[in-house]
Amino acid sequence: MPFSRLFLRAFFLAGLVFLASPLASGQTPPPPFSLTTSVPELAIPLGASASLDIIFSSVIGFNDQLGLSIDPATIPDDTNVSLEAVTVVSPYNPITLTVSPMLSSPPGMHQVRIIASNGTLTQDVTFTLYISNFQMFSSPNSVSVRQGESQDVIVTIQSRNRFSGTVALQDTPNLQGAGVTVNIIPDTVPVPEGQSGQAVVRFAASESATIKSHTVTISGIFGSLQNLTEITVNVIPNPLFVTLQATPNPAIIFQESSLIATVTDTQGTPVSGTSVSLSATSGIGTFSNGDTTISGITDGSGRFITAFTPTTRAQVTIIVDAAKSGFASGSFVLALRVVGDFQILVDPQSSIINVGATSLISITVRSIDDFNAQITLSTSPVISGIGMIFISRTLTPAPDGEQETSLQISISSSVQPGSYVFSVIGNSGSLTRTAQIAVEVPAREFSLIIDPLSRSISQGESTTYNITITSSGGFSGNILFDIPNLPGDLVASFSPNPVPVTAGSFRSLILTITSFQSTQPRNLMPLIIEATYSTGTVPVQAALTILELFEVLIDSSPRVSAISIDGTIYQPEELPRTFRWVQGEEHTLAIPQSIVDGSPGVRFVFKSWGDGNTELSRTIIAGSATTFRADFSRQYLLRLSSQPFGVAEPIGGGWFEEGETATIRTDEILPLSEKSRYLFNGWTGGITSSDPLISLVMDNFKTIAANYVIQYLIETASNPEGLAQITNGGDWHGAGDEIELSVARRIGDYAFSRWIFDGNTSEENPVRIIVDGPLVITAHFVLLPKVGIIDLEITESKTAFEGESTYAWVRVANTIERAGEIRLLTRNSDGITIFPTSQIIFLGPGETRTVGFELHYDREGLVTFEVFIEETAGGPDSISAELRVFSLEEKRIVRAIGIAIGAKFLSVSEQHGDIILWAMHDKAENETERLTFHIVGTGQPFSDFNCEYFDTVFMNDGLVWHIFFENR
Repeated sequence: MPFSRLFLRAFFLAGLVFLASPLASGQTPPPPFSLTTSVPELAIPLGASASLDIIFSSVIGFNDQLGLSIDPATIPDDTNVSLEAVTVVSPYNPITLTVSPMLSSPPGMHQVRIIASNGTLTQDVTFTLYISNFQMFSSPNSVSVRQGESQDVIVTIQSRNRFSGTVALQDTPNLQGAGVTVNIIPDTVPVPEGQSGQAVVRFAASESATIKSHTVTISGIFGSLQNLTEITVNVIPNPLFVTLQATPNPAIIFQESSLIATVTDTQGTPVSGTSVSLSATSGIGTFSNGDTTISGITDGSGRFITAFTPTTRAQVTIIVDAAKSGFASGSFVLALRVVGDFQILVDPQSSIINVGATSLISITVRSIDDFNAQITLSTSPVISGIGMIFISRTLTPAPDGEQETSLQISISSSVQPGSYVFSVIGNSGSLTRTAQIAVEVPAREFSLIIDPLSRSISQGESTTYNITITSSGGFSGNILFDIPNLPGDLVASFSPNPVPVTAGSFRSLILTITSFQSTQPRNLMPLIIEATYSTGTVPVQAALTILELFEVLIDSSPRVSAISIDGTIYQPEELPRTFRWVQGEEHTLAIPQSIVDGSPGVRFVFKSWGDGNTELSRTIIAGSATTFRADFSRQYLLRLSSQPFGVAEPIGGGWFEEGETATIRTDEILPLSEKSRYLFNGWTGGITSSDPLISLVMDNFKTIAANYVIQYLIETASNPEGLAQITNGGDWHGAGDEIELSVARRIGDYAFSRWIFDGNTSEENPVRIIVDGPLVITAHFVLLPKVGIIDLEITESKTAFEGESTYAWVRVANTIERAGEIRLLTRNSDGITIFPTSQIIFLGPGETRTVGFELHYDREGLVTFEVFIEETAGGPDSISAELRVFSLEEKRIVRAIGIAIGAKFLSVSEQHGDIILWAMHDKAENETERLTFHIVGTGQPFSDFNCEYFDTVFMNDGLVWHIFFENR
């Protein structure tokens, strides 16, 4: 029977399946083997060795032979390695590499490269090699050791290039026989990596150690590695220490001061039998031997005692030298200050002694600085007729005390009147001190003194003068007083007159001068007063001023203030006032207060008196008829404030003269915090202006307010920082303002995600906000992964029918090592509804995910479903599918096929995209019968049980169809 093929065309889609490759497009396959080391680094001291293992790992069954070597360019000089070139055969066991730097290898860090190759493929690995060392330092590197003493030196061992280990210390035995021993504590020092260790080297010199300079080498040994440090040791003798003590110190002139010289060694032990020598190198004085030098030997207490007596007040320098065999000599310098002095005082220092009289002068000798020596007194010069006798010529005051005597001075009749000066001289050793006495020998006469010398009276007044008569030089007799040339409009009288005077006495009388209304004013008119006695006339002069009376007017302008006149206050309504004042008479004018309040915001300020004087209280002297007017100026108050109250303190307010120009200003910006402030919004009140600096003329009381509005700082940022430029951000805005912020949705590999502010988020872009406080708003961007769509699969049904639903599965893959969010968007034609229309998913590095969308078929026809990604680092990507939606009547497809009667069905297969039914029949049979076949897609409901299953066909496009035919 011939074979026939029947064409059965399928209209139903089965599930589509796509398999993803394990490697992203463009990636290089990994090498078939890897190479590592058991440790990443080695630290090896010079002259030592260390090892590490080279480890091989085979990938996907690789088992080829490998050649293993070390790059010679990476091996430090003078460094041995155990690996030259070896062949490694699978299975790959670890290979041990031993590195041995010689002592001449360069210390430091080196990168050693190990290479493995099969001739085609090469892998390498690098490990860090530290060739380590240590350094040694001495502190100090030179030390002096006295005989019988010891000194320590610190030796530091410092790790270099990660050295670690225990270093042994030892010294060179070059101090044998020198009397110096060396002890190292401890002699092994652990040195941690990168740190240091220390030891103490102690040098001890015996009492008989050789006085010499030695060089000691300290060696540090670690294995075959050795480093050195040198220390210079100076052995010096034990010196003598000398002190010199003086009692008392400071010394007192002419008095012994005990000196004790004490000699000790460095341990403070007294040294007896030491030769000491003392010498006074400056000043004047002697030791107990009467010379300026003295020598001796210290006693069992190491002391030598002597005395020194200073003979001048100059400072004395005493040097003591000490010497003894086996010791270094010592010396000491003592600066001995010498005090002590005396002073001669006379009382009185001047005297008036009449001829034939005698007077006693008190002489006091005062000790200074504990002075206590005998003083001899004398006088000079010697004048004939004047006798000088001391009650006691020698005095010895107690230390810091006084002693007194008297000097009697006698004037004989042969001495001429005049002035004489004598010196009282005190001598004590080399000290001489003097004091002066003045002696006045007067002539036989009298003197006149008038008090006061000048008087002032006004017309019609009287005044008096006191006249004192003093006898001198033994004068006695009657004295008559008169004013021969007194003007006729004045009258003078003396009481008493004449005046009897006895020798050595004094007398007084009163002169009265009387003036009249008609007396002419006079200024300092001289009054020549003559005193007449038996042998002559003595004049004395006084002065008299006759003062005139003047009319004075007192007032104020304007009359707003009271005025005090000589203590009496006159109110404004009591002004003006007129007075008659005497020429030269003083009067006081005073304004009680410089400022007088007027109406609110108005005041009057004292400027000056009419003559320009600006003192509130002044003293005037009447000298002419005049007017004194207190002048006041009018001032207006400029009161400044701020709104809100207290926000600012505008500058420029206060009181101003009427018509004066005032300049006011305020701060344009007042910070409240870093993110809030007040902004100046203009002046209101006495003036309206938006300028923070203005000028105005003061013609009245004014109240002006500086108005402010509050602003907040709106700060913007992007995450990541600095990625995006945001409009309207980073600026100040007033409370209640509405602002719009916007940012680019896509920047490079970043995509806008959301706004974050005050704990809120918003995906709107642009976004609008109402300003009610400081705000930091961040535009959050996500770093896009590089995502591609792998395939689209509709899984529930191979077919689509009107009114039904199914799912579409989209598989996406992140092809780079960077995680991030993406948004899957959909588009569709009429006849299909999608839920959801978009989805946001997060993909990790290299992650593949499948996302489902629910499809609702609205009507029959050809529909399109598309999924696409806009925001991905690789650029937009999309995938789509076309679906044929059938009506419900077409849900089950029936095909009637004519076939020869009795034909036998063999199989069903796919051929060139068609479903082929193979049958075998009799070629001669021409009669046909019509059979009905049902083609059902996988997953589609099928309830016609009057059918018989025949076969299943697998299409090249992945669809699977099941063939049924109705029973014949």
